[in-house]
Amino acid sequence: MNNKWRLIKNSLVIFTAIIVILIPIICFHLLPNINILFEPLSKFGIEPQTKFIWKAFLVVLSIMLYLTNDNLIDDVKENIKIYQYKLLGIINLISSLSLALTGIVDMKTKLLHLSFATIFFFAYTGYIFWGIP
Repeated sequence: MNNKWRLIKNSLVIFTAIIVILIPIICFHLLPNINILFEPLSKFGIEPQTKFIWKAFLVVLSIMLYLTNDNLIDDVKENIKIYQYKLLGIINLISSLSLALTGIVDMKTKLLHLSFATIFFFAYTGYIFWGIP
């Protein structure tokens, strides 16, 4: 069972890497006029050509991040205290939910969208640095 679980985890990481590379390329192909130096990537969530694919991408990515990070937490739980283990789980859930909500709520409701994006940024950054034993 352990080898099977490791195969599933590795496949999940590979699938996540593939969609993280492919989906933005597809969106840039569909909207070649967007300059990411001056416009946020959230613009893909507004434009009709990329709206569905970008929102679906963020929701799927949030699920993938949650699952892979949840496995990472389990890998380091012997090296951390129980409250850190629980806190990492909560931060992982918050960051994943806020990324999904960033994808669901588009830039037309800018304040709400940016709030979810900010929560994701700080929660995920906190998760990464807090999770290092």
